[in-house]
Amino acid sequence: MFATVSLLITAKIAVTVSLLVPLVALALPVLDTAAAILRRFRAGKAITEADRGHFHHILVFRFGLGVKQAVLLIYAVSFLLGAAAYVLSGSAGHMHLSAFL
Repeated sequence: MFATVSLLITAKIAVTVSLLVPLVALALPVLDTAAAILRRFRAGKAITEADRGHFHHILVFRFGLGVKQAVLLIYAVSFLLGAAAYVLSGSAGHMHLSAFL
């Protein structure tokens, strides 16, 4: 019984990690899109209506970065999120119940 429970918990962790990895890797565009939809919904606008509230617009217009600097920062954040997703995916096969006890 303990072996079966251990296998089930390990499988659930693997499924959780396999769902988490793409979300971490794509966190920046997913969060930017979700924020845009929420922002437009709150303002009573159509969610397909363009605005200047996206992450890159905020970096350029509010924080005064140049376009090239904003793009490089977005690339750096995306790289870090991709590296985190890679680390998560690599450790998925090595997780055991004892790691959580």
